[in-house]
Amino acid sequence: LIHKRFIECPIVTKLADGTYAAVYDSEIPNSVGYTFSPDGVHWSPGEPLILQPKGRGHWADAVRTPLGLIPEANGTFTLLYTGFQHNPSPEAWAGGDEAVGVVSVKLSSPN
Repeated sequence: LIHKRFIECPIVTKLADGTYAAVYDSEIPNSVGYTFSPDGVHWSPGEPLILQPKGRGHWADAVRTPLGLIPEANGTFTLLYTGFQHNPSPEAWAGGDEAVGVVSVKLSSPN
């Protein structure tokens, strides 16, 4: 299992060395999950990636769904994700206050 309780909308990227990286929506606040696989079938346990620590670049009350994971030449990734600018309510889920975030991250494999 990548994550024991919840995983949604995985975005899988094959890296230049043949390894696969994935980011996904998880239940941990202000984060997405990430994991690696040598073959695209067997995955390491998921790890949280906190995208919006309180007080530092915090713009969304709820980080939601990863949209893309783009490997960059310097070993980092550009990660696109959605977020709510106000705590989600039934009205927000129907097209309320969503926005797209972009962040540069460095992911490390447990291997």
